[in-house]
Amino acid sequence: DSAYRGIGRLIEKYPDLTAVFAMSDVMAIGAIRALRDKGYRVPEDISVIGFDGTPLAEYYNPKLATVKQQYQILATRSVEILFGQIELKKDVIHEIVPFELVSGESIRVMK
Repeated sequence: DSAYRGIGRLIEKYPDLTAVFAMSDVMAIGAIRALRDKGYRVPEDISVIGFDGTPLAEYYNPKLATVKQQYQILATRSVEILFGQIELKKDVIHEIVPFELVSGESIRVMK
């Protein structure tokens, strides 16, 4: 709902907008719905990419391009780090978890 409502404000502020990078796949789907309701075509007028890699992205129309996260690694390392800090008083850790760009039909190449 927030992405759906936010697209109107975004287009108002940036009328030459060519792409949206949503912070989740669900928000990307809401953005696409709003863009379509406003008469825009995805990806012909505006490209949209999500962030999560949820299975739903593969079945949405257009197939959603997304940044796929490694949920199992994120969950495991989060718990390990948290317990390490609580029980063992370890220092804060910053890690980069591998990710994958999954191309879909919701983005187009700009020429």
